[in-house]
Amino acid sequence: MSSWLVNLNSKFAEEFDIRFDGFIVKEEEKEEFLIKMNKIAQEVVELTDLKLNEIDLFECKEINEKCL
Repeated sequence: MSSWLVNLNSKFAEEFDIRFDGFIVKEEEKEEFLIKMNKIAQEVVELTDLKLNEIDLFECKEINEKCL
């Protein structure tokens, strides 16, 4: 079973100088993980003046390693 490397969008991270190495998640947990992360991002937007310009906030890459 493969896993997914989930990183914050690189352009977004560079623009706001965010140091983010990313997460490795199990394939079956990827969708739920992204939903939770997007909810957190939405809360940040609501608490700040941050504007997310219609970008995909996360970049996902499938990797062939098992995630325990």
